Amino acid sequence: MKVIEYAYQYGISLTEARKLTDEEKRDYTEEWKDSILIATGESIQLDYISWEDLDAVKCREKYAFNGCGNRVYEISDAEWEAFVALDRERAVSRQAEDNRKYADGLRAIIAQAEAQRDIPTKEEAVCRAAEYNNVNNEGGEGYVPHMVTAEQYLAAKEALANMEEDAK
Repeated sequence: MKVIEYAYQYGISLTEARKLTDEEKRDYTEEWKDSILIATGESIQLDYISWEDLDAVKCREKYAFNGCGNRVYEISDAEWEAFVALDRERAVSRQAEDNRKYADGLRAIIAQAEAQRDIPTKEEAVCRAAEYNNVNNEGGEGYVPHMVTAEQYLAAKEALANMEEDAK
């Protein structure tokens, strides 16, 4: 049978399972012997599926695997495929959102660098920061403005160009 498992500590996954044999049931109390399943296949982790997505299966008979706290529900082949497709769709959507945020961060670095008086090398930036600290903070601790270095600027421009090229 195909099942979907909600493990409280590990998330949601799909796997194939079987019910206990009559011999195995002897090791369990009356309360549990018909509720325990044994996994028979590899597990497929569904990183983008949440408990709320299981509404259609939560009302079914609940099973469990031995070990950590979990709930297991029998599902059909079509439901299996639907969960896999939904997880894949959300993974693509999340990746696109992560890429957008990363690109926005790169654009912010580029904009900050271009707004500076000039774009120093890493060594120049370290010297300027030390000089600023000595003058404005009297060599103690305090605010020292961040400067985008030439290396950071070029790396951000290159990464952004690569992302834009990959998007084509």
